[in-house]
Amino acid sequence: MLSKGSKIVRSVSFSPDGTRLASADADRMVRLWDVASGQQLHTLEGHSTYVTSVSFSPDGTRLAAASGEVFRRANSRPGDLKVWDVASATELMTLNTAGSTILSVVFSTDAALLATGSMDGRISLWNADNGQKVRTLEGHSSQVTCVMFGPDSEKLASASEDGTMKLWTVATGQELMKFTTERNPVNSLSFSPDGKRLASAHHFGGIRVRELARVDGAITVIPALNRINSVSFSPDGRQLVSGGHNGVVNVWDAATGQQTLTLPGQDSSKINSVSFSPDGLRLVAANDRGTLKLWDARPWTPEHRVQAQTRSYLQLVRDRKPSLEELEMYIRDDKTISEEVRQQCQEWVELFWKNRDTAGN
Repeated sequence: MLSKGSKIVRSVSFSPDGTRLASADADRMVRLWDVASGQQLHTLEGHSTYVTSVSFSPDGTRLAAASGEVFRRANSRPGDLKVWDVASATELMTLNTAGSTILSVVFSTDAALLATGSMDGRISLWNADNGQKVRTLEGHSSQVTCVMFGPDSEKLASASEDGTMKLWTVATGQELMKFTTERNPVNSLSFSPDGKRLASAHHFGGIRVRELARVDGAITVIPALNRINSVSFSPDGRQLVSGGHNGVVNVWDAATGQQTLTLPGQDSSKINSVSFSPDGLRLVAANDRGTLKLWDARPWTPEHRVQAQTRSYLQLVRDRKPSLEELEMYIRDDKTISEEVRQQCQEWVELFWKNRDTAGN
């Protein structure tokens, strides 16, 4: 665990070399973290309101961060968009967004552009060097929840609360494709590394993986009962990680849609953002209680998988029971865990109970 506090973390991003993390926090700050040690490196202050989204430049030297009032109030502050120098933790520029609430920001893979998606339903493209607006894309009827460049920076995908996803030509702003999800708002998008597939996470549950070369686009539908807030491909394109309102992180086989791993969070707070590290060795999740949690994402033996699931499970349920006896009874009767995990729990439960007051992660 890298942080724990009372403020919501809305977005998290690995640096391209995987050594740092940036978190977008509801206390109007951006925090930079060292992945190896878990120590906070810098706090970037100066945003006017909740920071909603962060994105590193491809070379890792700059960080774009957007802010805005997600819940409109009478005294709402205008949002802003800033670009920061990562090494010195200093502001490079503030872009003229006219106070729009920006929900998503991303660098293009060639570092030439920034794309933003706003609560007013507009998508804006910006020159990443001088901050000038290049183009505005319109076509969504509700807020744009996510924007994502394709691997070659020639295409841009957008998702909206109106239940649609669109694919745009970056050079001209022309709409290439539109997918409708039957009044199921889209919360997150992720391109596969080869740019041939697009994964989407949905408000009323489910993940869809679309083959962009096909007219219908749909190749895999992954059912999920809870709201999915974030989805991300692994660097090799074989896996997807997702997080949602139930506070659980799931890993899926991207080709078959089969669930391969479940990672319970530190608590039941909803997961807002998930991502694999660029080398695929780690994955991170950020939640509503200000927690960033890292997991080892390397291939596991069956024994390692059982141990990791047991550890996460015991950390989740340990503090919900007033006594060791009730915890043991709960584990014995819980029908949601495998027999292998149950057996490992029974071996470890006493140790976890003894360490409950001193456990830090």
